[in-house]
Amino acid sequence: MWTKITSSRSPRGFADAMIINSKGTSIIIAIFIIVVMAFMGVMFVSLINTSTFSSVNNLQSMQALYVAEGGIEYGKAALAPYSSWYNFPNDPFSLATNQALGNGSFTTTINVPATTANKSFGKGANVIRVFSVDLFPPGGGSIGIGGSGDIRTYTNTATGGALGNRFEGVSNPGPSAYAAGTYIYPVLTLAAPGITATDTTIPFAGNSSKFLQKGTITIADPPTNDEEIACAGIQTIPTPAFIGCDRGGTGVAHAAGLNILPVLTRQEVLIQGDGVVGNARRVIADVTDQPL
Repeated sequence: MWTKITSSRSPRGFADAMIINSKGTSIIIAIFIIVVMAFMGVMFVSLINTSTFSSVNNLQSMQALYVAEGGIEYGKAALAPYSSWYNFPNDPFSLATNQALGNGSFTTTINVPATTANKSFGKGANVIRVFSVDLFPPGGGSIGIGGSGDIRTYTNTATGGALGNRFEGVSNPGPSAYAAGTYIYPVLTLAAPGITATDTTIPFAGNSSKFLQKGTITIADPPTNDEEIACAGIQTIPTPAFIGCDRGGTGVAHAAGLNILPVLTRQEVLIQGDGVVGNARRVIADVTDQPL
């Protein structure tokens, strides 16, 4: 006897199963889309925040540059009334600290490459009293007196007491006595092998602390080959040297052993402006000559 077996799942049942499966797939797709959109939203907000932060930083950096330039101008204006820029007691010295300007503030610092005699002294003096011995090598060195090529050595610097700031153990008596206000310069020596007429790196021997990091030097090569050279900086490695020096197309060769001094024909200072706006900080420096 044959029994007819029929399926209990009707076409309607298949359709219901397909609908259920479709609903499950749709939910998965919807969740995936929501996750993707949420991720894109987070990334979009992050990009906006990053862009805004970057824009603020760029704006503050530019403002800090302008504020630093304001510090330079403040230094020039503060120096203008003085007839001598080399008789300050400290080097470097700060003219302004956290001086408010616009949305920020600046600090102005000035470095000078020389000092002046505080009292007159004779040609055989072994003590020379000056306004400042800051940055001159304390353990002895060479100094230039005035602009006459009078180079003397000293054994040490001293401060305080009845004599105040001074060079002691001065040797090599000069040709004449000097009045108060005479310029006193630090001295270096042109190192071997010397320089050609076109060299832009000038090697030296000695302590360059008193020289401006950016400024003008004089190579004393008497009687006619003295040369003033503007240099962009000082390196210590691999060997001490003035770098980025502009010979102006009129340089001459100089032999090793010649004296190097800061600029002799005019007073020169390095003014540094340190500008701060928000989290941004800009520092700039400018070499300024005293008006004639």
